[in-house]
Amino acid sequence: AVGAKGKMKAQLKSKWTFTSPIHGDILEAWTSKAADPDTEVAKWVTEGTPLGINCDIKSKGIFPPSDRDAEQESMVDAAMQMARGSLVNYTSVMENKEDTKVEVDRLERLGFLKKIDGKTVRDEFSQGTISKLAIIIKERPDKTKKRRLIIDLRRSGGNSKARLEERLVLPRAMDAVAMMRTMSKLQEAPSAAEQREMWKREMVLIDVADAFPHLAVHHQELEHCVTPGLHEGEFFLFRALLFGYKTAPLLWSRVAAWLGRMI
Repeated sequence: AVGAKGKMKAQLKSKWTFTSPIHGDILEAWTSKAADPDTEVAKWVTEGTPLGINCDIKSKGIFPPSDRDAEQESMVDAAMQMARGSLVNYTSVMENKEDTKVEVDRLERLGFLKKIDGKTVRDEFSQGTISKLAIIIKERPDKTKKRRLIIDLRRSGGNSKARLEERLVLPRAMDAVAMMRTMSKLQEAPSAAEQREMWKREMVLIDVADAFPHLAVHHQELEHCVTPGLHEGEFFLFRALLFGYKTAPLLWSRVAAWLGRMI
């Protein structure tokens, strides 16, 4: 429908790279067909998403420029962090190891994270950032648990290394009201016969499960996605976007805004 040619049968990529479940070829063709300005979204899906640290997040005018001054870049890297001694996660993780393991195993099955050892961190990611991991656990009305892992790049200095050129602006309640008024004016007081023939007007709320991790992290940014594991000498490499990255809300909102315009 949009002229997509399909994914390439053979693709060379880093052994650490995660492949997004989103079809980048469809996004690219759809963007071209619609003449949409945000051509970066399809690239993020196909090539990996920048975090604004080693790779710039290119602005396409979707959100206004950031009005914050750039933060002081942190010079502490993973090798220096490891040299200081044992790295452990936050108390929420240490006191809820079973729940954390359940969520880690789930994310590992989905390919969002990979377990690595200290030698790999030193050999492959020594110039990056190691951030502590936290977990938030909420009990749903049906007594099941909702678990959310958060990688704290603020305390580790990873977020101070990131450049965020755009300011995230979310829709307001009055925007939804204005949208409904506009839809209402499209056809005033239709008759019963007209109503049967016309398209129905519907409000739809789309809640995307594991929204952020749909975006794979660019291989040049992976060195900033390392956390301590649950055992001595173990580390986690988060290959997909996760809560805790300063730029993650903007990145995902660019994708959501693109989808909204396409629909």
